[in-house]
Amino acid sequence: MLPDTFDADARASAQVIGSLLMVAVALVGAVVVGVVVFDFDDRFLDEETPTAELRFEYDEDAETLTVQHRSGNTLQGDRIAVVSDNVTLDTWAKERNVTAGDELTIYAVGPDQTVIVYWHDEDGDRHELRRWRGPKS
Repeated sequence: MLPDTFDADARASAQVIGSLLMVAVALVGAVVVGVVVFDFDDRFLDEETPTAELRFEYDEDAETLTVQHRSGNTLQGDRIAVVSDNVTLDTWAKERNVTAGDELTIYAVGPDQTVIVYWHDEDGDRHELRRWRGPKS
């Protein structure tokens, strides 16, 4: 007969090690599930795009477009850009806060242009607030 090389203490420590390994595997699994479910790319921490009603008034004779903030969130002026054909026509940077009733007039806007008002978040990504299409676009 072969001698029994395992005593009671060795078997007990094997059970403890096995239990610790099971806990570690469960913990790693929980972390993986957490990363997948919550997608830790800060999407839940990003700023929300503000909502604001913007109105456009176009004067074809003068080729001016006036953008008016009618209602909604207060906008930070340095984050607002008025763009046409990927060229910034103007910004609202002169105003620290843009609130209902504030206006911005853009000059040399042709009747065939499309103008978009963008809001830029802290990461520099731009979000369209409103789009205007000229009467001949």
